[in-house]
Amino acid sequence: MSDKQTSLATEVEKALKLKSENKYSSFDILSSVNMECCIEKKGTGKKNKDGSDKTLSYVAWMDQWAVLKKIYPQAKKEIVFFEHNIVNGDFHYVEKRPYFHDPILGYMVETKIIIDDYVESCQLPVMDGSNNAMNHVPYDYTTKFDTKTVAKATMHDINTAHMRCLAKTIAQCGLACNIYTGDDLPMTKIDEELAPQYIKDEVEALREEINSGLDEIKYDTPEDKLKKISTKKYKDVLAMKATDKLKKQFESGGCNIEYTKHLINMAMALNIEVGQFIKTIPEVK
Repeated sequence: MSDKQTSLATEVEKALKLKSENKYSSFDILSSVNMECCIEKKGTGKKNKDGSDKTLSYVAWMDQWAVLKKIYPQAKKEIVFFEHNIVNGDFHYVEKRPYFHDPILGYMVETKIIIDDYVESCQLPVMDGSNNAMNHVPYDYTTKFDTKTVAKATMHDINTAHMRCLAKTIAQCGLACNIYTGDDLPMTKIDEELAPQYIKDEVEALREEINSGLDEIKYDTPEDKLKKISTKKYKDVLAMKATDKLKKQFESGGCNIEYTKHLINMAMALNIEVGQFIKTIPEVK
């Protein structure tokens, strides 16, 4: 098995364990799955303020669908068909097509994901590679640098829009939703129950502290740093810092019970495996 397959198998196993507890919603379970190993980047054809190429992070819909089916085998996907009134002289009929089209606004597609009685739907315009809405005829638009042309939509573009829309629909069900909000780790209701806002604030402070502490290796830019530090190393350092904070509190012998809970919750909110250390801690009542 590849590293990606191994990582996904581990995440699926964790999700199935949560599912077996029968106390979490499908959204809570799916949003706890870390799809980081599946993240891909694509160029937008646009520039950031600093002149660098603007990219978007995404997860291929097939990766999401495969994980979703392993956790919820009964899940179904649906492409919505829209009625179009066709008039040809005196002949009039209604035809169903897998897209909605407005001659002024362009094309729109809609997809659904069904998990038992839960239905999630999403709409998405048909777009070109630079995320410009497409229509049945080409059109020009002007940027501050030049004039560009958006080609007319084809069935290939509509099919691509369906796949992109499915990916977002699955994300609305919880799976890989953190990718679309720009977060590096999944944050779910399961975590949020353990992590009120003051814990999340400390988590952010801890991350900043760790990032600044990794400057022992010289990098040209923060982006270079993120590229060169593996995710595993980053999480390992987070785990070390959180565990160290816990140790100091318990070794001091006079820690406040609420603050003790807060530290444990903070570690859990970071998705850190601190179970072995917590087992050595006297029960907090």
